[in-house]
Amino acid sequence: MPLQNKSFKSLAHRQKKKHQLILTGMLFAICSLVFSFFFGEMGFFHFLKMKKALEQSQQEIDLLVVSNQQILREIEGFRTDPFYVESIARERLGLVKRGEIVYEFYEGGPAPGEETVLVGPVGK
Repeated sequence: MPLQNKSFKSLAHRQKKKHQLILTGMLFAICSLVFSFFFGEMGFFHFLKMKKALEQSQQEIDLLVVSNQQILREIEGFRTDPFYVESIARERLGLVKRGEIVYEFYEGGPAPGEETVLVGPVGK
């Protein structure tokens, strides 16, 4: 009987070691999965970073759509409205029609470096 008792203890010991080994392997696998879930190539933190980049890209797209709409309206104005073309030429390029007189007004007197020119009869 002592031999059977010894082999039973040995068997129980081997089974315990086997269970410990399996448990250690499972724990390692679970830890690896958790680590991969958070820090892996396609992990949770990568997902958050990609989500933020997507939101920024969507905001840029929205701004570009608005800008494109404004540009299309401006192009349509150039194509169809001669008064629009004239107003842009006057505002941006400072153009005037033949025979027009341009008056420029400066707050506080003439612009720096310019002389005051008086037109009309000068005192006697």
